[in-house]
Amino acid sequence: MIRNKTLAGLAMVFFLSGCDSFKISGQFQSGRRAFLAKNYEESLTFFQKVAQANPNYIFESGMYRQGIWNYVGRAQYYGGKFADARQSLERALTVYQDDHLARLYLGLTRGRSGDSANGVRDVESGMKGLYDWIEYYESSKPFEAFWDPGREIRSTIEKELKLIAANRIDLVAAHPKRREAWAKVRRRNRSGPSTGKPPEALGYPTVLSAEKILSASAITTY
Repeated sequence: MIRNKTLAGLAMVFFLSGCDSFKISGQFQSGRRAFLAKNYEESLTFFQKVAQANPNYIFESGMYRQGIWNYVGRAQYYGGKFADARQSLERALTVYQDDHLARLYLGLTRGRSGDSANGVRDVESGMKGLYDWIEYYESSKPFEAFWDPGREIRSTIEKELKLIAANRIDLVAAHPKRREAWAKVRRRNRSGPSTGKPPEALGYPTVLSAEKILSASAITTY
């Protein structure tokens, strides 16, 4: 009798655990759909529920892994909640230190907050990690070029890393107050004699955005 009760209790535990996992998975997928539709406030609500239920939740697709705090942070970033995004993305890296996308967005968040030096460092680290991961995946599965089949992401990363190496990246320029100032500089330059050179060659900082690096990648949709 005691053994039967014990087995029944264990079965109930597994059942309830399975229900919780199913519920969390459903909330995450709802959040992801809202995120892809650019409904960032709605997606944040779902992602925060998942994070509260399971702070260590990891979503994996095609060998690429991202923690729930990555999603929370990105939703906050696009919603303009940079202070909250920074905390979430830092937590994402404590849960899963190889979350390169979280590292990249942390750098962008720092830049938006005015911390260009540390922002560039994190962006550089995130881009290198993402580049190396894509290289590893593509070499290990040469007939399944899924993430970056046309090398758009890697080519863009290579260009951005060269700009960083040449000190031509200034994330502070992405800050609202600085963005308008640089816009005025560019307008003034265009109104004068043409030099035939791109802005970078004239010493203007290139405003680095997550969309520029990742727009051609399926990574942000999984």
